[in-house]
Amino acid sequence: MKSESLKTTGIIIMLGLLVASAFFMRLENFEKSSPRLLTIDEMVYYRMARQVLRDPAEYHTVPYGRELSSRGRKLPSYFFEPLFKHPPLFTYLLALSMKIFGANLSSAAYVSIFMGALMIPLIYVIGALVSNRSVGVLAAVFLWLDPVSILTSQKIWMDTTIAFFSVLAAVCFLLGITKQKNGMFVLSGFCAGLAVNTKYTGILITLAILCFVFAYKRELFSNKSFLFSLLLPFLMLIPWLAWNFQVYGFGLIDSNREINRFIGIVSNKIGLLGPLLIVLFALYLIYKKYRKDIQYQQRTVAKDKEKKEMPDSSASPVGTFSFAVRFLSYFVPVIFFILFLRHSIIRSFAFSALPRTSWVQGFFKQEMPVFYFRQMTEFFLVYLFGFVSILIYHTQERPAHAFARIAAVVLLLFFIVWGNFQSRYILAALPFFLVLASDKILHIYQGITKIKSFSLRLLCNAAFSSLLFYMLLKVTLINITLSYTNNACFF
Repeated sequence: MKSESLKTTGIIIMLGLLVASAFFMRLENFEKSSPRLLTIDEMVYYRMARQVLRDPAEYHTVPYGRELSSRGRKLPSYFFEPLFKHPPLFTYLLALSMKIFGANLSSAAYVSIFMGALMIPLIYVIGALVSNRSVGVLAAVFLWLDPVSILTSQKIWMDTTIAFFSVLAAVCFLLGITKQKNGMFVLSGFCAGLAVNTKYTGILITLAILCFVFAYKRELFSNKSFLFSLLLPFLMLIPWLAWNFQVYGFGLIDSNREINRFIGIVSNKIGLLGPLLIVLFALYLIYKKYRKDIQYQQRTVAKDKEKKEMPDSSASPVGTFSFAVRFLSYFVPVIFFILFLRHSIIRSFAFSALPRTSWVQGFFKQEMPVFYFRQMTEFFLVYLFGFVSILIYHTQERPAHAFARIAAVVLLLFFIVWGNFQSRYILAALPFFLVLASDKILHIYQGITKIKSFSLRLLCNAAFSSLLFYMLLKVTLINITLSYTNNACFF
């Protein structure tokens, strides 16, 4: 018992050090680079926060828009509208920070930096629920090192706040299903509501939860607390929608730039969404059949054990189907890596090669759908293990593991379809990929320990440890060159 409490204390201390170091290092990086390397979006939020400090109803960019246009800068129409396009929670959080710590840029940056640092203990909890505490610790270290997480949390952008509330909603939901506490479902819905009141895409974590429950935990649809948690984010958005209605009246939808943009993108992508939904539904049907076959096999084996007779499962139709699905699940990642990620993997192994970045908004807009996979690989090679985890079917897994895979896929897939690729959009998906990667890495190490030949075990251990050591060296170089200088913007 004493040993267990020592481990817990050690983990708490380690997580505290990671959070503190992440906060102060990222704050120093921001202060060294600002205002020289500020983006226009950061100035937008900073200027609005100063306005709402004086009057909470002054949630718009009209004064800043006039100032920029007087200098001859061309601006989108929303700069001159009476209400800003996104829900106001992020700007109000900036205003609160500036009210407490002073109306300056560093105070505004505290929000994103603090939210980014707080995701470190959250990813530990997810890792521990997915597998064990070792996975949680490794995932926390990976998130602490992750260049994309560092870069985005050093910007006065709302995306780190969305990611924090989304991951917190996921943690509460997972605690709800593991501890069987209805209150955690309601808390999860509340956190998702905070995410959607930061930006509409915060609703994606609710969609991920819904997909998981439909596939794995349908009995939750009879749980009133869970059903209320699904409704709560929409209820929490009502004050913002009412404010919009007060300003725009019945022309609300026509006047709201973000709603119009969403409708336009859906209309343009409808040709892609149809086949994609059909493929996903077909995969779900295959998954259902495979899962039933596995359960049938397990019941058959259990009955035969009672009779002391072991069946030849490979000769049965069930065994043949299971083998085919398992073979394809290992074959698909290999094809995926060879066809789409080979150049990114090669660049990752070239020590001096840095991932592409740009200060031009929309620079990566016309990239292929696999762009996020490529950039994630080049920024941190450890993501490859997360990709393997979502592409390989797991016959026996904890509900938390299945949820992590579904959340990673739902969050990433939405923004692949959305287009206009930016690292900050997928920030909420990264912790789930890092948890899956950590679990896969430790699983490989466990497999190596089971190799009977001492020389082969030693060789495999040395090779895999060398690979991980190289990954850490490369990500350190990327951090020193790009992240800590804060001299990167859009990936």
